[in-house]
Amino acid sequence: MRAVYVETDPARTRKLEEKWAKWGLGVPLVVLTSPYRSLLRPFLDYHQTALLIKGALLFRKNTVVADVPYLLKR
Repeated sequence: MRAVYVETDPARTRKLEEKWAKWGLGVPLVVLTSPYRSLLRPFLDYHQTALLIKGALLFRKNTVVADVPYLLKR
C-alpha cells in the first residue's frame, strides 16, 4: 500500500510530509510534482489509469481500493 499526493504547492507538500511522518502509520507517501497544477496528468503518468488499477484489483482477496476526493482551494 502507498499513498500518492500530487504537489501543487511545495510549502503545502512540506507540511503534509511532516504530518505524514507522524500520522502515516508506516504507509509510504509518494509525491508527484505538477508544475502546471494538474492533478490528473501526473497521477495518470504514475498509475497509467485509475480505472485500470481499480479493475485489476477489484477481485483480489483482502484488497481495498478507495477513491478519496480532494477539493483544491482556488
